[in-house]
Amino acid sequence: MHHAPSPPPSARSRVRAFFLCLSLALPPLALACQGEQSSSPEDVLSERAPPIVLAPGQLVVSLTFDDNRASQADAALLLEARGQRGTFYVNSGRVGLAGYLTYAQLLRMQAAGHEIGGHTISHAHLTALDVDSQRRQVCDDRVALMNAGLRITSFTYPFGDEDETTRQVVVDCNYNSARDVGACARRMAARAARTRRACPSPPGARTPFAPSAR
Repeated sequence: MHHAPSPPPSARSRVRAFFLCLSLALPPLALACQGEQSSSPEDVLSERAPPIVLAPGQLVVSLTFDDNRASQADAALLLEARGQRGTFYVNSGRVGLAGYLTYAQLLRMQAAGHEIGGHTISHAHLTALDVDSQRRQVCDDRVALMNAGLRITSFTYPFGDEDETTRQVVVDCNYNSARDVGACARRMAARAARTRRACPSPPGARTPFAPSAR
């Protein structure tokens, strides 16, 4: 019987080191240890997410969850039991921490049909940052999630905090849409809304980006 030759010791050492890094459950360290296994930020971000195309009159209603809390794994199961799926916006810097979803849970949710989206590394107030810091929060978050095997095409602004510069940063990171918290949610967050009344615009409206926008 023919046996394939054993890999040289240096190759075995690299394989052991790779799986050791993954077992540490520290996403930044795991990404660093993978070396050639991970795409560079430039490679990942060069893969523009496909544009959103809706038929005339088509309406899409989405159920969204922010901040990758551990309890959202139960929410995903409840939706699945009812034939529904949700969108879960993730801060990559919190993945795997106590009280937050793990990458294994996020990958299971994605495989079940849920959408996973970006939400910055640390839930930052983007408009309070300079443009380079905004890019790190938005682009590096997407890179980390995609290098973990997640398909990341949509983004939501933490606190609904966005302006023209921030919107352009999201476009430059090759997201195909971004969501704010909606007019009513902003008023509630500021404790300015004291009475019950209809929102003037849909809460959490998602704004698609034109494919050519840069």
